[in-house]
Amino acid sequence: MTLTFEDVRPGRYAIALLHDENGNGKADRAAMMIPTEGFGFSRDARVRFGPPKFGEAAFDVAPGRHEAVVIRMRYML
Repeated sequence: MTLTFEDVRPGRYAIALLHDENGNGKADRAAMMIPTEGFGFSRDARVRFGPPKFGEAAFDVAPGRHEAVVIRMRYML
């Protein structure tokens, strides 16, 4: 899937994705708060005991440049 964001101001950003596989509008979790649906973060930031810190997933958008960010979806269960 490809998403395009137009007219993004220059700055530092991070992206978090959740695939709401069952369409219930929420992030489903199993015991120990482990996600049961696909998720991903920019810069392929690692997940340890919760989501990565902003700086681990952050990337810079420069003026007048187009940035391509590839996010790998992960599944814990």
